[in-house]
Amino acid sequence: SPSPSTLLTTPQARAQLIVDVMAARGHARFAVVGHSFGGTTALATAALHPSKVTALALVNSVGITRHRGLQVPHELTRQVKHLAHVPVVGERLLDVMLATYARMGIRSEKVLGHDDVVAHTELIGGLDFADLRAFAAQVTAPALVVSAHDDKLVEPAVSFTLAQALSSTSLTTHRHKRSGGHFLQKHDAPAIAAWI
Repeated sequence: SPSPSTLLTTPQARAQLIVDVMAARGHARFAVVGHSFGGTTALATAALHPSKVTALALVNSVGITRHRGLQVPHELTRQVKHLAHVPVVGERLLDVMLATYARMGIRSEKVLGHDDVVAHTELIGGLDFADLRAFAAQVTAPALVVSAHDDKLVEPAVSFTLAQALSSTSLTTHRHKRSGGHFLQKHDAPAIAAWI
């Protein structure tokens, strides 16, 4: 993934990066899987590059509507980049964001710092749900949506709506688990691989 200094803030730009990387590795066609926010990139890749994407899998993905993990309005999220550099305010903002992550059960394998939080807010600020709805309507590859009832970030209704929006594909399957939280790919990797 690009570092914060070369952050690609739109799903369209990240989709092009996926296609370029796969071409550089010698893959003209490929399946794409996206977890959480990565679902926006996977969805855009499948929609914008249908001749290259053979299948799409979305695991606990951002959907086509807002979800509880996106509590801050986009207008404010877009300003975080600037506020983060204001003395005292930036430090307090970092503390609030990290506390929000902890409350939602998001844990990172590395300690998140100032640049990480700024990068996350830039990504979130770059979301456009109208684009995501359009992408979902354009996907032609077989699609799999995987979700969990106890996901603290993406509530079940978001996943069900996303699966329904993908109904124009040749085949869409939605697997909804009672438990597993937001990180199903860590807890149920064998099952998800079998469904794919």
